[in-house]
Amino acid sequence: MSNNQDKLNEQLFNVIADEKVSDEARLKKVKYLVRLGADVNTRLYGKSVLSKAIELQDEEVVSFLKNKGAKEWVIPKEE
Repeated sequence: MSNNQDKLNEQLFNVIADEKVSDEARLKKVKYLVRLGADVNTRLYGKSVLSKAIELQDEEVVSFLKNKGAKEWVIPKEE
């Protein structure tokens, strides 16, 4: 992956994780970053962007990400 792609993916995760941003502004930024080429299946800090959006209960972002093919990713529990 290119350095630019990594930056886009990190920005996508950080926008979704930013609890200070309104849901409307978050959705707008997420759509913009995805249009620029951010990967909706990005995983950072042990979570996918979809998992983070679900955690924040941002239904519009969750719906948008799922429509773009995002999959939830969970670290398997060790027994």
